[in-house]
Amino acid sequence: MRRSPKLSQSANTLSELQTIFWLNLLVLDSSGLVYLLFGSAEVQPWNYPDPQHSTKATNEERRHSDRSLKPQIEMREKLAGNS
Repeated sequence: MRRSPKLSQSANTLSELQTIFWLNLLVLDSSGLVYLLFGSAEVQPWNYPDPQHSTKATNEERRHSDRSLKPQIEMREKLAGNS
């Protein structure tokens, strides 16, 4: 793979940093322009999950995390009691 000698030199001169700055500005501005032309800020329907389904999943996750954390908490309490 061939590297650009202008961007791969070890000395960081002001002109090299300026080149990087302008390249970065070009990339950011072009991505912003693409969003302005083709993007949308409309809220998508998948943004609103089914409340009953999400509550059930959340409760199951809590029960699972509580069971998996209990041995760790007990071990920490035992270690703290020995100190």
